[in-house]
Amino acid sequence: MSKCTCMIYSILLGIFSAQTNAGSPGADPQGFTNSSLKGFHTVAINIDPPDAPYYADISRYGVSKTELEKQITQRLQGVGINVISLEQALEDPAAALIELRLRVVPNDLYYSIGLNLSVRRKAALAPGSNAYYSVETWSDGLVGGLAQTDLPKIYIYTSQIVDRFIAVYQTQN
Repeated sequence: MSKCTCMIYSILLGIFSAQTNAGSPGADPQGFTNSSLKGFHTVAINIDPPDAPYYADISRYGVSKTELEKQITQRLQGVGINVISLEQALEDPAAALIELRLRVVPNDLYYSIGLNLSVRRKAALAPGSNAYYSVETWSDGLVGGLAQTDLPKIYIYTSQIVDRFIAVYQTQN
């Protein structure tokens, strides 16, 4: 392995705080972002795991879709947000969808990971219509690298992103 390649790996391993804050307070001077979480109190949760071979890899190290969903559900219910099933959310025009998208790519020395938490709300196609389209109104996430044995830290990083969501949500509701 060349000296340059080693340096790049070292830099990538040290980076785990590159965050996107599209939904943070004050991110949008016109106030669009600041009102993006107002008015909903019911959500469904969807965990979008990595593709099958990569999901099997992280599962070996203790990361599971079920546990991620359970962790997020407990945090949201703890602050008074009602969590319902995806099927129930389809029937409830006021329900939002919170989705955690987890991506991992194995490399020689570490796993590149990406976590993105987004909120999708329903918008009526026309006034009084029962037809809706989905609009992403808030998102936050991070990218970085983890050693195989550190993959369970995905739970910690997910919790941090959920806490940022809760902080913004509580300022608006």
